[in-house]
Amino acid sequence: MIVRTLLLTVFAAGLLSARALTIIPTFDATITNDVNATTIENTINSTIQLYQARFSNPATVTIQFKDISGLYGSSSWWSYNLSYSSFHTALAQHATTANDTIAMSSLPAGSTNPVTGTTTVRVKTANLHALGFAGFNSGLSGGYDGIIGLHTSQLNLSRASTVSTKGDLLSTVCHEMDEVLGLGCGLDFGSPDPFPQDLFRFSSTGAHSYTTNGDDAWFSIDGTNVLVRCNQNSTLDYGDWWVAGAHTPRVQDASATNGKTPNPNVELIGLDVIGYTLVPMPARSSRGQPLPARRSRSPAATALPSPTTSF
Repeated sequence: MIVRTLLLTVFAAGLLSARALTIIPTFDATITNDVNATTIENTINSTIQLYQARFSNPATVTIQFKDISGLYGSSSWWSYNLSYSSFHTALAQHATTANDTIAMSSLPAGSTNPVTGTTTVRVKTANLHALGFAGFNSGLSGGYDGIIGLHTSQLNLSRASTVSTKGDLLSTVCHEMDEVLGLGCGLDFGSPDPFPQDLFRFSSTGAHSYTTNGDDAWFSIDGTNVLVRCNQNSTLDYGDWWVAGAHTPRVQDASATNGKTPNPNVELIGLDVIGYTLVPMPARSSRGQPLPARRSRSPAATALPSPTTSF
């Protein structure tokens, strides 16, 4: 299959629209007491500002950030089993972009999801907030929608000065924040209920793919035009992108490429089609400054334990 992007997204800072996603960070003492705390917090805040500028959902997401050892990054979050019919209805009501129109055409209505045939999907609290569902609170310590760990000593803290043997803090924050917001795969937890991203996981023949066998899984919003290949290595996250051979480094890669600084692109499309409203980059004036951007319900559900995914 030919890999092509249906909607080009460009990394740049912009002004927040009047209706914007709000991400509230809390910095653990492991970060605030770090000698490089200012640089670390500035990079995290600038990443948050990017996501707030690109999504217009009037929802609030809370994330705690802390320093960890080991892997470059990790994320914990809380999710609920939601009926597929309720999720499909909410997606349809939030379908405002060209990507959404294409994506909804590949998602049948009804009581059973098209991936595993169960009547439910597994949705994270941040994603539920974005879709307008009320009453779905996180069971994480502190009530955060997500907790992100960052191995800052192994990451380039700012792109102003980089070392080729280290990872990139900004793209690592993007990676983990994408997962808190809703990206991920139910296969990583042996779940019979797919995550929203799994609704757009296809084989090269256009069939829904929810298997750990083989190496034929792709992210596509219509089942025909693939955007990126999905990881099928069992030692890495199935919800991430393929890194088994030559590839373009991306934010959601299953493992980072040292010295590279990928920006979110296809990942923003992924968030767009699972319920976030992606807005165009603000236009720039002749002086190069960004111009101002133009521009529920709560069925019964079952809370699920908080897993941790790593990068």
